[in-house]
Amino acid sequence: MRALLAALCFASVLMLGASGGSSWPMSSHDPEATNFNSGETSLTPGNLRHLHPVWKQTGHLSGFVVASGRVYAAFPQGILVLQPRTGKRLMLVTLRSLHLTSALLAVNLAYSRGVLVVATHDAIIAIQAHSGRFLWSFPVSFTTGVLVQGTTVFTGSYCFNGCPTRALDLRTGKILWENATGGLLQAIVGGRVYEGLLWHGSCQNRVLSADSGALITILPSCTQPIGAGNHLYAEVFPGDAHRPNMLGGLSPAGRLTWSIPLGKADEHPLALGYGTIFAAAHGRRDALVAVSTRAKRVLWRRPVEGSSALLLASHMVFVVDKESRSVKVLTVASGRTIRTIRVPGSDKSNPLSGTVVADGAVYAWLFNGLVAMRP
Repeated sequence: MRALLAALCFASVLMLGASGGSSWPMSSHDPEATNFNSGETSLTPGNLRHLHPVWKQTGHLSGFVVASGRVYAAFPQGILVLQPRTGKRLMLVTLRSLHLTSALLAVNLAYSRGVLVVATHDAIIAIQAHSGRFLWSFPVSFTTGVLVQGTTVFTGSYCFNGCPTRALDLRTGKILWENATGGLLQAIVGGRVYEGLLWHGSCQNRVLSADSGALITILPSCTQPIGAGNHLYAEVFPGDAHRPNMLGGLSPAGRLTWSIPLGKADEHPLALGYGTIFAAAHGRRDALVAVSTRAKRVLWRRPVEGSSALLLASHMVFVVDKESRSVKVLTVASGRTIRTIRVPGSDKSNPLSGTVVADGAVYAWLFNGLVAMRP
């Protein structure tokens, strides 16, 4: 719980996070935070065995997305646009073009409808993705990141005085609404914005209207939401060191309608796809569990150590372990292990920060660069 509370306060962004096709256009892939690339079909259990590095781009990488047949990567000198298959440099959107006066350190990036949105700690910047042409910039403070849904950019913050949660127009940067109390932007599900924050020393989740920003409710427990359509699921943290975290369906009022225990941990990575929630569970032995959203029960449980992120694509689960700097791949149907991918070039001095599966490739985000692997 301590690490989750710290995340709500300091908002570390997980890039593991629609433009159509096999893309990964934002953090957690989509506004619902599913970590599921449904458009990826070219990778298979058969050809994954032949996965190998095809290119590497070095430099201090602070975030990237794969969208519209391109890789957009944030480096100190600007946004580097790369060809996904070869890593060929197509364009550099310079600091001057971004209207920045110091090195770029992105909180995260998001792509929608031909526009690339870049979030830094003090500005939200939008450029035309294909040409790099500057569109607009909006000053912010202590950004926790952005999510884009349609033509609306949602952005949160982690201070309580003058750092609101906002909705901006993707095309113009105009404020659509703002809510005075900011927080960690978590997900947008069923027309509702879910954000977490610290309030008087405890974790709190607020639910806002995606249309107006009006406060709808405050959830009774600290939660990590994930959704599909109007269906909301969550990991719920009980706030009691002796009780396990629970995973299940969440009512509009924030109550669990059904649940299974996950064990105690500060937080568990989640992914949602194929009618199944995938989550890391902790007990006598760490495991990956697959839970049917229809049957509301565990389908399978497999021993998996050190899960720091989960991704879904091509009926496979990609389990990222930052500590061992590897990605374990299992089948969605049964949890059978297909392969463990050792990320080349990753070591203690160049740790694995995240992974994305898109455009027929597995991309590994390292502290000092980006590696693309293909069959």
